[in-house]
Amino acid sequence: MYEYHPSFIVPDDENVKIWRYFDIPKFLWLIEKRSLYFSRCDLLGDPFEGSLPSAPGQITFEALITKIAAESLKIDEDDIEPPPSIVDDWRKCCYICSFHMNDHESAALWSMYTKAKQGIAIQSTFKKLVDSLKNYDINPVFIGSVKYIDRRVETIDVMQNMFLPILHKVKSFEYEREIRAVIHNPREVYSLPKTGSVAPSPIEVCEKCGGINVPIDLDCLIEHAYLAPTTKPWIKELLTSLMAKQGVRIQLEQSSLDDSPIF
Repeated sequence: MYEYHPSFIVPDDENVKIWRYFDIPKFLWLIEKRSLYFSRCDLLGDPFEGSLPSAPGQITFEALITKIAAESLKIDEDDIEPPPSIVDDWRKCCYICSFHMNDHESAALWSMYTKAKQGIAIQSTFKKLVDSLKNYDINPVFIGSVKYIDRRVETIDVMQNMFLPILHKVKSFEYEREIRAVIHNPREVYSLPKTGSVAPSPIEVCEKCGGINVPIDLDCLIEHAYLAPTTKPWIKELLTSLMAKQGVRIQLEQSSLDDSPIF
């Protein structure tokens, strides 16, 4: 279920609108499984995900781990060699599900996340997302908005919290206005101290896709569902029928971009 974390910036208005865009197969998966898909951080497709800025003065993960270890062991930092995989390991521990925060639909995101002008956008709110996770009790889910920075100038204080790199992105992505739900599952990566075996995890990670499926209250999550602009009527009829068979009581609405112009 949702758990507050000080590094995750929550919206001032809990009823702020959030959106997630799907192509039709992914939407059908959503209503059949009644789950949100959380992708592993290093598999999101952006090589900068979870990375640190290149700005002068930015402390690296290796330097941070070295400093913490030296202080804990009471030895010189020069005597410590941090594990080379620390960054990759951290990224493999974090699973992310993203939403777009906006009062209105986004023509840009329709184009990016739907195929052949066929897709669905679900509109929810921050509060509804939180409430939809109430029955998921395996791991805490942290939710907060992404901050967009100039990585050549600004730094991230990883001394404050190691979640911060996945909550910052380059300004080029500012149009996304992203709010992220994050699950941290270190047992998938780190070994037990003595045996070297991997600690058992209650989370079922998909072997093919590297992500996890998180059960949600679908009726609680979805406030509105919109068809992509120019969607054919027969697609709406088919989707409505399939949703009814899954017991989904949500009416599909036309995108506002389909409204007729007035001259």
